[in-house]
Amino acid sequence: MALIATKLGNDSKTYCIVGTALIHQAEPEPKIGRIIIYHYEDGALTQVSEKGIKGACYSLIESNGRVLASINSTVRLYEWTDDKNLRLECNHFNNVLELYCKTKGDFILVGDLMRWRAATTDDERQQMPEVAQFHLVNMMNIFRHGSLVMENIGERTTPTTGCLLFWSAIGLVTQISPDYEFLRKLQESLTDTIKSVGKIDYSYWHSYHTEMKTERCGEFIDGDLIEGFLDLSREKCTMYWDCRSTWIELRRSGGRR
Repeated sequence: MALIATKLGNDSKTYCIVGTALIHQAEPEPKIGRIIIYHYEDGALTQVSEKGIKGACYSLIESNGRVLASINSTVRLYEWTDDKNLRLECNHFNNVLELYCKTKGDFILVGDLMRWRAATTDDERQQMPEVAQFHLVNMMNIFRHGSLVMENIGERTTPTTGCLLFWSAIGLVTQISPDYEFLRKLQESLTDTIKSVGKIDYSYWHSYHTEMKTERCGEFIDGDLIEGFLDLSREKCTMYWDCRSTWIELRRSGGRR
């Protein structure tokens, strides 16, 4: 749920620190988690230490050589000891659900879910229209600019802009312009060809459901589904490719055959 790479205390090594949670559907918020510390060297990732926590670790940052963690409704500051363990130094209990932490010097800024929600007025909501929505199934707790792959020189790919990475399940959201309409049509066709586990309807699975309302997904291209095209038989791949060629000819002719 959280991941950082940093140095701790007077230790010269750089450690990968991972915050986790054990999720049960019957619990509104996780009650058990871990902070695990790894060291990467010579192509191997080795676990150095771990600390059990009472909740989900939503955010991790380095603060003056220490580890600052937001765990459910608590901010906890851990010291890195000489025997390579995390020792609790201090706590702060005064929030509802702490999703983010930032520091500047000795000051700590905490992003609390419920207080953010209360601070959004009806007027502000009207200025932020929804343009697309897609149910990810996993809980998403952070965005970062970045890319999952490196594009080699001379490699042909669909142009994208504004790439964002999201956690906790690592994924990519980007804007697709030239081929969006074709990919949308291909996605619709693939939902009839590629069946999900349990044969759950694709649009139903990626819709957002609450006791009050249901919002269907829209204006998103599912990269995992499109990638399934590569697993189809040669005959079906040829059929989809012929459809793409026809669509390109129509687009170039302005819809005239």
